[in-house]
Amino acid sequence: GTNSRVQASVLSLYDNERANGPKEKGAPTTWEEADKKIMAQLDSIAAAGGTIALLSSSIISPSTQQIITDFSAKYKNVKHVTYDAVSYSGIIEANKQSFAKAVVPVYKFENAKVIVSFACDFLTNWVSPIETARQYTKNRKVSDENKTMSKHYQFESNLSLTGSNADERIGIKPSQMGAALISLYNKVSGSSLSTKQLEFDAHITAAAKELVAAKGKSLVVCGSNDPAIQVIVNAINHSLGNYGATIDIDNANRTHQGNDADVMSLAADMKAGKIGALLMYNVNPVYSLPASLGFEEGMKKTALTVSFNDREDETGSLATFLLPDHHYLESWGDAMPRNGVYSLIQPTIFPIFNTRSAQESLMKWTGIAGDYQAYVKTNWEKNIFPMQTSEVLFENNWMKSLHDGGIEFSLTPAVAPTFAGDAAAAAALIMQSASKAGSFEITLYEKTPIGNGNQANNPWLQEVPDPVSKVVWDNYITMSPKQMKELGFETFQEQRAMADVVEVTVNGVTLKAPVFPQPGQVYGTIGLALGYGRTKAGKCGNIGSNAYSFVGNTNGTLSYTSFDAKIGASVDKYSLASTQTHHTLMGRNMVKEASLSEYIKDSKAGNEREMFKVKEGH
Repeated sequence: GTNSRVQASVLSLYDNERANGPKEKGAPTTWEEADKKIMAQLDSIAAAGGTIALLSSSIISPSTQQIITDFSAKYKNVKHVTYDAVSYSGIIEANKQSFAKAVVPVYKFENAKVIVSFACDFLTNWVSPIETARQYTKNRKVSDENKTMSKHYQFESNLSLTGSNADERIGIKPSQMGAALISLYNKVSGSSLSTKQLEFDAHITAAAKELVAAKGKSLVVCGSNDPAIQVIVNAINHSLGNYGATIDIDNANRTHQGNDADVMSLAADMKAGKIGALLMYNVNPVYSLPASLGFEEGMKKTALTVSFNDREDETGSLATFLLPDHHYLESWGDAMPRNGVYSLIQPTIFPIFNTRSAQESLMKWTGIAGDYQAYVKTNWEKNIFPMQTSEVLFENNWMKSLHDGGIEFSLTPAVAPTFAGDAAAAAALIMQSASKAGSFEITLYEKTPIGNGNQANNPWLQEVPDPVSKVVWDNYITMSPKQMKELGFETFQEQRAMADVVEVTVNGVTLKAPVFPQPGQVYGTIGLALGYGRTKAGKCGNIGSNAYSFVGNTNGTLSYTSFDAKIGASVDKYSLASTQTHHTLMGRNMVKEASLSEYIKDSKAGNEREMFKVKEGH
């Protein structure tokens, strides 16, 4: 399946902000000249024993991984660091501590009769939302033939699309999430880890009771990037027997491989002048990393910097060389999103601009002849074709794989691993950090259309209304309407009523953003979407405030929550565009609803036929 971001990516292919050819220090150059200078510098750095760093997003292409291996073999001291703009490093680190497997697992929501989610918007953003939405709906469709459905608890501060679909939605502050999870762990496992009493403890008890009743057919997920919190989540799922049933850690999801500790270490090494060359593939760290890490400063101290981004964005404009990559619809390639699943990528159009695949650039510098299409085919013949038994001749297998879009093999049977994490130590870390909560707490999140902001210059996505707020084009501070009234902020949001702009300070950084009244937002909390505040995306994308500036560091990973946000008085007014400003229902029921028990008794429950009076003769 696809979502709005995938569908709108077709328009990004024709974006005239894309670079039309290579550049050196902002000036046009030729591919031949760029290759000549880069190879000379790489050879010089390697001969001197210097470090060459490759910073990339998660790579799921077997052929690209092999090219990086070939490149590393030639230049020796190559350091490959994986960085994702929205990190899942906390889950990876927690699984390393818990099961000695540094991976993001595959979640099987279709096997879960009870789902408990903590600040996890799994229907639109988290891990694999397109797949998850399909799985989730399988157990949510009730009919005369199927009168059972999964039970979904959602604990969150921002109102998410996932939360709006939950059977039970409980508002909690970010600082309460760790204590709530520890309490849940105690109730499902019989442990007695130190935590604190919460006002919604009755809901934790109810959720725990249903989880225990559905052991092996339940699932607990959490959107936090804190390894300590994720260790507790692992401990809960292990106590419930969910591994091997609703969680598969043996056949990992390879789309999220980022390592925050490695990224922070790289930034420090760059600032210390320890990196000779930096190659950047499908990342924009100057925009999406907090300025406190000093990545931009580190680039200035690195002799050779190369960006393969498609435009002179916040990072590409500062690089020594900009070598624009093809759009994926112009490219050959392959992918292995998880074990046993291999797919092939074929171009749908000849390159529109004077671009070149990043893989071919690495091939040329490594001394590998031919183009990337030929490399992919050779790599499949050498490494993937021997894994199958249906075809004797490679050409037959290759053509069939091209026709089918790929090939799948039997997965490794998922088993229940032994839990080796230290839940007590994790709980202690959680309670220590949660004690520092201030008057406001903030959660940074991804909006459904814009996501992490890599397609910010796509007007189709900017025009897509947020499914919760219905606002288009901007990000904004979400706040409880009650609290907005108390602070004197405008709550009557219409095209003619302008929103108040306030200054928000988090982790010593101050941003200005309009305030939007969001029903369901927990009192004392605010939200702000990532993916906005671009400065070099293009005329459509340079809008909003850069929430990445607020990203912090918790237990060694990037943190998208802060327990101490400060909000000032209104300093300006701003008009927010919305596709829905009329909220009066003229006395009609907001939603026709019925409980599952009522539906089982009467399939028309909550949807009774309405009788209308008519005049005689009509």
